[in-house]
Amino acid sequence: MSTLNVANISDDQSTLTNSDNSDDNLNNTTTVDTKYITNGCAKAWARYSSSEGVTGFETLNVTSFTENATGQYTFAITNSFSGGLYCASATPHNGSNRTSTTSAQLVNSIQVRTFEANSALAANCGGSITTFGDLA
Repeated sequence: MSTLNVANISDDQSTLTNSDNSDDNLNNTTTVDTKYITNGCAKAWARYSSSEGVTGFETLNVTSFTENATGQYTFAITNSFSGGLYCASATPHNGSNRTSTTSAQLVNSIQVRTFEANSALAANCGGSITTFGDLA
């Protein structure tokens, strides 16, 4: 794995700096600490279909997708999180009035469940997951 150390990134409008400034407020300045970029980026995401898995879809840091049962899916994370307390979001893409939730967040996998409006687990669904947190 390579490491890229950058002191400044500029687009001629503002500058991102890698500073040790303890002031974490943006304060309407044109200088922004690079930690706002690296800490605010998704660490893993995937779009999926229950009929196709993640095959044919773009993903980031997700190696596989398993349909455990109707409406229940597990995503394997390529580069593990430092702990299970990361932020995760799931969104259903097809079917009206469906809801997706995340559960069983482990450092190297996350489970998603998709429900119909009547609270039954949804069949033949797809969606997306997005995660934010510190990688190990």
